[in-house]
Amino acid sequence: MYYVRTFLLITNLIFLSTAFILLCIIIVKTIKFSNNERRIRSMVYDLQFNLTNEKVNDFANIISTMDIPNRPVNWKTIRAGYHLIELDVNIDNEVKSKLKVILLSKGVYIY
Repeated sequence: MYYVRTFLLITNLIFLSTAFILLCIIIVKTIKFSNNERRIRSMVYDLQFNLTNEKVNDFANIISTMDIPNRPVNWKTIRAGYHLIELDVNIDNEVKSKLKVILLSKGVYIY
């Protein structure tokens, strides 16, 4: 009888600790993705003003290291930033093609 109680107690503790760990992981991922969404919006917003090759390189480097949340609003925002860069005549074609390769490798469909 004692062994059964001990076994049940241990299994309940394992279940609760696993559930707690999973809940913590979900919370951390949610916070991380919401920060990335804000970061994407602010980067694209900053691209509207005084667009330079350095800004485009910074945008490309940040996008290449970032986990992009799988939501349509994020893809559309990044695509809008790409179109801003693509239409600017002051940006070098080499920088534009580098950004295009990075976006395509991240799964952003450019049309």
